[in-house]
Amino acid sequence: MIQNVDLCFTTCIPPSLTGAKTPTMRIAVLEAVSAGLCGENPSPSLLAEGIAMWRAVVKDLLAIPDVMLDTVVDCRWHHLAPASLRLHCWNVTDAVEAIACWESSLEDADASWIIAPECDGLLERLVTTATTRTVSWNADPTAIRLCTDKLALARHLLHHEIATIPTDDEPWQAPPDCDHGSFIVKPRDGAGSHLVRRVDCLADWQTA
Repeated sequence: MIQNVDLCFTTCIPPSLTGAKTPTMRIAVLEAVSAGLCGENPSPSLLAEGIAMWRAVVKDLLAIPDVMLDTVVDCRWHHLAPASLRLHCWNVTDAVEAIACWESSLEDADASWIIAPECDGLLERLVTTATTRTVSWNADPTAIRLCTDKLALARHLLHHEIATIPTDDEPWQAPPDCDHGSFIVKPRDGAGSHLVRRVDCLADWQTA
């Protein structure tokens, strides 16, 4: 339930008032960046990717007959939502409001679909909440936790004899041997290519 939160949302005209067929399935869709859950001012590239994925998923789901959608979006970008009488947008102003509206939308949803950067446990937390309220179209939270940890995932694959790129922890105690080729340094927890570095020599390792 939502308490002590000022809501700002668009009104969706019931299909019964327009003569349209009443939808038989309601889906809650959340893209974390466009909903304002990844900082007040996300990087332009991250925001562009988030909005593009949000719009694509919403448009594709609206192409399915008899489906009603609920989605949460930052008020700054609500004008980018596809126009449809079967789309209800919760337009929010901050992360607290976004979470409150999202959890409210789950109460009436037949299924949920969440898109979020795989870092800081955000996707796992959102999906875990959704699985307690409705059917989740995301991977199991346990699988999400494993796949967001690059080192744990590499070790898991090797344990099950699945070929993968050699991966190890970098203790930063001694410079690597670059004579046998280049390697990649990246955070165990992180989305996309953020903080990923290619190391070809000692100088690269010192600045990675």
